Amino acid sequence: MKIKQLGSNQVEVVIPGKARVLFSYNTPVAAFIEGRGWVKTNRFYSKTTSKHINEYLQGLEYETIEQSELDELVS
Repeated sequence: MKIKQLGSNQVEVVIPGKARVLFSYNTPVAAFIEGRGWVKTNRFYSKTTSKHINEYLQGLEYETIEQSELDELVS
């Protein structure tokens, strides 16, 4: 597992062969899942977290998924 600081209160965790996951504060909110593509949570957390997600997925096509799927991805 590799952790990359993207900015204040946002990191990307790389799980080799599985996914790249954006965490805003301590919550997984978006990801690139191998074999599936880009995804983001269907849950609203805050204006700042929404900004983190929008910057991370800027210009990309993505699917909106249940928060529980992102939680399971990193558990």
